[in-house]
Amino acid sequence: LRAAKIAGLARVPAIVREVKKQEQLEISLLENIQRHDLNPIEEAVAYKRLLDEFNMTQEELSARLGKSRPAMANMLRLLNLPEEIQKALAEGRISYSAARVIVGLPQNEQIIFFHKIIRNGLSVSDISHEAKKIIVKRHTRKVKDPNILEKEEVLRHALGTKVSIKKAGAE
Repeated sequence: LRAAKIAGLARVPAIVREVKKQEQLEISLLENIQRHDLNPIEEAVAYKRLLDEFNMTQEELSARLGKSRPAMANMLRLLNLPEEIQKALAEGRISYSAARVIVGLPQNEQIIFFHKIIRNGLSVSDISHEAKKIIVKRHTRKVKDPNILEKEEVLRHALGTKVSIKKAGAE
């Protein structure tokens, strides 16, 4: 009505429907989600509410909203971030892209990484680059020299105990 008045319309095009209270709430939530001024946390909370209160699946909700299920899943993952990071995202101190990178990190690294982003004013490409270092470091296993492995095996059998050979100066 307000938009029609601003536009100077004499008549307001509208569709009036009778709906149950639950349907009314669902429609209201769906329309609010589609507003463009919601921050990512508000949007994620609304998705979660629809999923929980109306027993919808992510597939059903994504179809109703015209969004992809992976996009919706990524939005919902933001709710797993620590409260401090969620607040920064809601306030616009970090971007949605930055938050998506952070949520992919191990939980014990998230706050530390968040503070690094804020302190250093990292760009999204810097954030991705720095996050890869954490992920690679976490998954990198040192491969021992096959000759050392063979000698450990010989000693293990001869001594009947656990054996580990380390090179001098090695970690």
